[in-house]
Amino acid sequence: MDAPRGQDIVEARWHAVREDGRVHDELFHAAYQEPRLRQLFPWTGTGELHFSRCTEPRWTWDIPYVQPASGGGYWVSGPLRNESVGPAATAKEAVAMIVERLPLSCGPAFIGTPEELEINPRRGPSSLAVAPGALQLHQFVTEDEGMSDDSDFEVISRLWQEFWVAPFPARLRGVELAGQDMVLLDADLAGCVSTWVNNGGELDAWRLGILGECLTALEEALPQITDAEGLDYYRRLHHMSRLTLMATPQATG
Repeated sequence: MDAPRGQDIVEARWHAVREDGRVHDELFHAAYQEPRLRQLFPWTGTGELHFSRCTEPRWTWDIPYVQPASGGGYWVSGPLRNESVGPAATAKEAVAMIVERLPLSCGPAFIGTPEELEINPRRGPSSLAVAPGALQLHQFVTEDEGMSDDSDFEVISRLWQEFWVAPFPARLRGVELAGQDMVLLDADLAGCVSTWVNNGGELDAWRLGILGECLTALEEALPQITDAEGLDYYRRLHHMSRLTLMATPQATG
C-alpha cells in the first residue's frame, strides 16, 4: 500500500477538526475556504484553531492562531503564545488577519516534524519558528518547589515559561492513553495555562471547566505512561495545571 500523500494527510486532519467540535463552525468554514490555510495542517486546543507547516508534533509556531473572544467575535494571537495580533469581529476577518501574516514561501504542509522541516531544502527561505525546546533540552523547576514565597502568578508564569521550551516526548506522538489523545491533552492544558498567564491570572468559566476536565483526564492517563521522558513531561504539566486550577477559585467573564 502506498504511503498517504501530504494532501491526503492534511485533508483528513481538516475532517477530524470539523468532527471533534472544538472550533466554531463559522470559524472552521472560513478557514477551510481560504486556500492558503487549507493547505496547512490544522490543530486545535480549548477552542483555538492553529495552523502548522508540518504534520507531526510539536507543530510549527510561525503562524498566528485564532480563538473565540470572551465578549463575542474572535481574537487573533501569535505566532507565539506571548504575542497578540488583535480582535476580529467575524471569522472571515480573523482569517484575513492570519493570511496577511503567513510566513514567506508558506506552501503545503510538510510530512514530518518541525526538526525535519528545518533541515529539508524544499521548505523555502522563510524563518521557521518552533517551540524552542524542540531543538534543545531545558532544566525545569522541580515539582517540590511548590509556591515558595512568590505569588501564585509569579510561580505559574515561571513554570509556564520553562514548560514552553520543553520538547514534546516523541514516543507519545499519536498515542492514546485512558482514552485520551496525549498531544491534544497537552495542547488543551497548555492552552488554559497560557491564557491564565496572559490574562493576568484569570480564566473564563469555559476554559476553567476545560482545565478541570483535562486535569482529571491526565490523572487517569499518568499511571499508563511508561516512558521516562514522557512521564517527567506530563508530571510537570500536571503540576503546573493543578497550581493554575488552585489559583483560580472563580471564573471571570
